[in-house]
Amino acid sequence: MGADHRNRRKRNFAGQSAAAEAMVRSKGKTGSGFFRADGRNAKVWRDSAMISLILLVGVFIFLGYSWSRSVPSRTGQEYRVYGYKIVAEYPHDPAAFTQGLFYDGNDTFYESTGLYGRSSVRKVDIKTGKVLRKRGMDRTIFGEGLTLWGSRLLQVTWLTKKGYIYDKNTLKLVGSFEHPMKDGWGLTSGKDHIVGSDGSANIYFMDPSNFKETRKVLVNDDGQPVPNLNELEYVKDEIWANVFQTECIARIAPQDGKVNGWILMHGLKSALITQGVVGLDVLNGIAWDSERDRLFGVNPQLNYYIHLYSTCYTFHAFLLSVRIQLCCILSTG
Repeated sequence: MGADHRNRRKRNFAGQSAAAEAMVRSKGKTGSGFFRADGRNAKVWRDSAMISLILLVGVFIFLGYSWSRSVPSRTGQEYRVYGYKIVAEYPHDPAAFTQGLFYDGNDTFYESTGLYGRSSVRKVDIKTGKVLRKRGMDRTIFGEGLTLWGSRLLQVTWLTKKGYIYDKNTLKLVGSFEHPMKDGWGLTSGKDHIVGSDGSANIYFMDPSNFKETRKVLVNDDGQPVPNLNELEYVKDEIWANVFQTECIARIAPQDGKVNGWILMHGLKSALITQGVVGLDVLNGIAWDSERDRLFGVNPQLNYYIHLYSTCYTFHAFLLSVRIQLCCILSTG
């Protein structure tokens, strides 16, 4: 997917979310007419159902041939994919359009929020949702990924190659930098490097002293690129990335970009939609508490943070591969 198309989708999403502001109630409609099984409609329904079934079988035969070739190392083995459980919920400002999130100990988050005219960097108490400190940004800037390096907060911005540096304790703006990515989406930090994403299938490793690119890695699931990488988070020896506008988190090996596994968040989005939440991007911010092994997530318009616990699925390699292809990779095209 080209950068223009990716950014068009993100722009559309941001516009829809800003217009929605918070929550609306969805309204269902009952079906009628065509699906009434009487007379001519019954025959049309049967014919259509048969054609659909034949097409569906054909699609699965094709997918089975194509995707079984893409997972030779997994065929005949159990394929480990993770689901989730919601352990706890904590208050979150629904007006904060979360784009970057990380945990800094003592039950505090640092959070970067987006949307023009509403972007900010803030420090938040997890248990109460209280904003302990906040710095607003110029109306022309759309805040994105955020990470910590030493005593400095680093933030990238959407549709620009410019980033900003803040004092961690005061949130005072102390500098800026240029980065090698096409524009700023996600950001995280390792022991001796910074890692960023720009909505493509690439992640960029940068030198913290000058933000020059030291290497670029193509993220792939058995050789197939995984596009729309968004928020990033180092979790132990992996980089976790949510895939924009999906319910998937990829677990990435920093050395070569290979996807070691997936966390499938399916069901979370539909559950929120039934509550009337619109403009969902599902976990645009993810954060890891290394001291207590806690994973947190938040949607840009959600009024609470989620403490998640990942649970392991053990299933046949081919079937899980099909699900991942459909829901996490192809759906982003």
